[in-house]
Amino acid sequence: MIEFILNNKIWSTAQVIGLGGLFMICLSYLQNSNKRIVGYQLIGTIFFFFHFLIQAPLNPSVYAGALLNGASAVRCVVFYMRPKKWASHIAWLYIFIFIFGLCGVSSCLLSMNFSDGPVPITTFIAIIISTIATIIGTVAIYIINPKKTRALGLVASSGWFCHNIIIWTIPGMITELITMTSIIIGMVKFDFKKNIQK
Repeated sequence: MIEFILNNKIWSTAQVIGLGGLFMICLSYLQNSNKRIVGYQLIGTIFFFFHFLIQAPLNPSVYAGALLNGASAVRCVVFYMRPKKWASHIAWLYIFIFIFGLCGVSSCLLSMNFSDGPVPITTFIAIIISTIATIIGTVAIYIINPKKTRALGLVASSGWFCHNIIIWTIPGMITELITMTSIIIGMVKFDFKKNIQK
């Protein structure tokens, strides 16, 4: 493994970029404002877009991560612009759900086209899981309610953690572990304490 890391500059560079995404995503769930959550997620998804894109020549199954994170960055820009009227329309939620579904299908086709042989079933499983997780994450940040954002974010993060295990992206796995921990800390700090006080 150490020899692989030292000899593979593309993979190693991608992992370093992923660490930047890790830091920003983890910070996002420690915010108590939906706009701040979305702002940090925007920066994090840009890092992860490049993290996955750089690795695509090595592993076609990471196209899903690149496509979904690229579209997620656009989603974050739109959701960050709320409460402006044009960005507040519920149509955006359905547009992004459609776009992410399309990204999932496109990722399957790209994996088949760029693979040297039969595509492993685990590749399709990873794509399906990441697509569903991104759709759940979209609903999470669409809702202007930090408590519900954190709850749905925990589900989405769990899905991405499974995806990252399958395609073996170390910063991705670490990000989701820390993200889930950050969400749980946020839940305890902001959500559970309020319920107890009531």
